[in-house]
Amino acid sequence: MKDVWSVVRRVCAAVIGVVFFLSGILKLMDPTGAGLVVSGYFGFLHLGFLNPFAKALGVGLALVETALGAALLTGVFRTAAAFGTMVLTCFFTLVSVVLLVFNPEMDCGCFGEAIHLTHFQTFLKNVILLILCGFAFHPLKSIGEPRKRKYVSFGLVMAGALALTLHSLLNIPLVDFTPYKAGTELKSSLDNPAEAADDWVSTFIYEKNGREGSFTLDRLPDSTWTYVRTETYRR
Repeated sequence: MKDVWSVVRRVCAAVIGVVFFLSGILKLMDPTGAGLVVSGYFGFLHLGFLNPFAKALGVGLALVETALGAALLTGVFRTAAAFGTMVLTCFFTLVSVVLLVFNPEMDCGCFGEAIHLTHFQTFLKNVILLILCGFAFHPLKSIGEPRKRKYVSFGLVMAGALALTLHSLLNIPLVDFTPYKAGTELKSSLDNPAEAADDWVSTFIYEKNGREGSFTLDRLPDSTWTYVRTETYRR
């Protein structure tokens, strides 16, 4: 029975590890998307002045999630990984409750811009992770010690994650999950004619002798008229 319980705990820890690792690595593949997620939270909390730090914070959190996921999957730093995972999961759960209550026009950004969840799906995910944490890490003193060779696996995984992060920051990311990747703007315009430039009309308001007149670009008034403003509207 003790062996069965040990297997159950390791399976639960591995499932949590997969979720954390996937959440972190997807953000590291697309640091701009990670920054947009953090910017969304700053906007929701009316902390827009912190936006210059959004990308750095998003990448930093992604590295922490990746490290915790890798530690859980390889079985190293078990006590520290368990404690860090429970703290982050509790924090994420509280955030998901706030999102569920206030229902802002944003998602949790749990997986960056790659996977979008509703507020309820986010809350449900975090509750399931909390339950798995209860099975995997309670009590902390009995989670065991890893074998030394596991640290080599963890080191290799983190070296790869850091290399991916550096590449994504210094070059065009391997994958861009944002709505602004190359080619999207033109395709969006073609797919959505209502948003095309031809659907917008600009008129130029000029004034003469206290009277205003509206003119188009191909029919502008003579120099006796004074420019006042430009008005743009959709057809």
